[in-house]
Amino acid sequence: MKVIYWARLKLAAQAIEQALGAVPGCRLVVVEKVDELLAALPGAEGLVLYDAPRADAERVVAAVNAPDSRVRWMHFVSAGREGFEAA
Repeated sequence: MKVIYWARLKLAAQAIEQALGAVPGCRLVVVEKVDELLAALPGAEGLVLYDAPRADAERVVAAVNAPDSRVRWMHFVSAGREGFEAA
Protein backbone atom coordinates (compact mmCIF):
# COMPACT_ATOMS: atom_id res chain seq x y z
CA MET A 1 0.00 0.00 0.00
CA LYS A 2 1.40 3.37 -1.03
CA VAL A 3 0.97 6.13 1.55
CA ILE A 4 2.05 9.72 1.04
CA TYR A 5 3.07 11.79 4.03
CA TRP A 6 2.92 15.51 3.24
CA ALA A 7 5.52 16.73 5.73
CA ARG A 8 4.59 20.38 5.19
CA LEU A 9 5.18 21.02 8.88
CA LYS A 10 7.97 19.40 10.86
CA LEU A 11 5.76 18.76 13.90
CA ALA A 12 6.45 15.14 14.92
CA ALA A 13 7.78 14.38 11.42
CA GLN A 14 10.40 11.89 12.60
CA ALA A 15 7.91 9.96 14.75
CA ILE A 16 5.35 9.88 11.95
CA GLU A 17 7.89 8.65 9.41
CA GLN A 18 9.15 5.94 11.78
CA ALA A 19 5.65 4.75 12.65
CA LEU A 20 4.45 4.59 9.05
CA GLY A 21 7.71 3.07 7.87
CA ALA A 22 7.24 0.21 10.35
CA VAL A 23 3.80 -0.78 9.00
CA PRO A 24 4.14 -4.04 7.05
CA GLY A 25 3.35 -3.59 3.38
CA CYS A 26 3.42 0.20 3.57
CA ARG A 27 5.43 2.02 0.92
CA LEU A 28 5.89 5.46 2.43
CA VAL A 29 6.56 8.47 0.21
CA VAL A 30 7.51 11.66 2.07
CA VAL A 31 6.99 15.00 0.31
CA GLU A 32 7.24 18.58 1.51
CA LYS A 33 5.48 20.63 -1.17
CA VAL A 34 2.01 20.36 -2.68
CA ASP A 35 3.44 19.90 -6.19
CA GLU A 36 5.47 16.93 -4.93
CA LEU A 37 2.35 15.45 -3.35
CA LEU A 38 0.38 15.78 -6.58
CA ALA A 39 3.21 14.20 -8.58
CA ALA A 40 3.42 11.26 -6.14
CA LEU A 41 -0.35 10.75 -5.96
CA PRO A 42 -0.79 8.13 -8.72
CA GLY A 43 -1.17 4.74 -7.06
CA ALA A 44 -1.43 6.11 -3.52
CA GLU A 45 -4.15 4.70 -1.29
CA GLY A 46 -3.67 6.97 1.71
CA LEU A 47 -2.54 10.46 2.65
CA VAL A 48 -1.16 11.67 5.95
CA LEU A 49 -1.21 15.44 6.12
CA TYR A 50 -1.86 18.62 8.04
CA ASP A 51 -4.44 21.28 7.35
CA ALA A 52 -3.25 23.46 4.48
CA PRO A 53 -3.99 26.83 2.93
CA ARG A 54 -7.24 26.72 0.99
CA ALA A 55 -5.60 26.99 -2.45
CA ASP A 56 -3.37 23.97 -1.74
CA ALA A 57 -6.24 22.04 -0.19
CA GLU A 58 -8.39 22.67 -3.27
CA ARG A 59 -5.68 21.23 -5.51
CA VAL A 60 -5.33 18.13 -3.34
CA VAL A 61 -9.09 17.56 -3.10
CA ALA A 62 -9.49 17.90 -6.87
CA ALA A 63 -6.74 15.32 -7.43
CA VAL A 64 -8.16 12.93 -4.83
CA ASN A 65 -11.62 13.21 -6.41
CA ALA A 66 -10.33 12.57 -9.94
CA PRO A 67 -11.76 9.42 -11.57
CA ASP A 68 -8.36 7.69 -11.68
CA SER A 69 -7.49 8.38 -8.02
CA ARG A 70 -6.99 5.36 -5.76
CA VAL A 71 -6.90 7.36 -2.51
CA ARG A 72 -9.25 5.74 0.00
CA TRP A 73 -8.37 7.68 3.14
CA MET A 74 -6.80 10.85 4.46
CA HIS A 75 -5.44 11.16 7.99
CA PHE A 76 -4.99 14.66 9.39
CA VAL A 77 -2.21 15.04 11.95
CA SER A 78 -3.41 18.54 12.81
CA ALA A 79 -6.43 19.28 14.95
CA GLY A 80 -8.02 21.19 12.09
CA ARG A 81 -8.81 20.44 8.48
CA GLU A 82 -10.71 23.59 7.63
CA GLY A 83 -8.78 24.23 4.41
CA PHE A 84 -9.94 20.89 3.10
CA GLU A 85 -13.55 21.24 4.23
CA ALA A 86 -13.90 24.51 2.33
CA ALA A 87 -12.41 22.97 -0.82
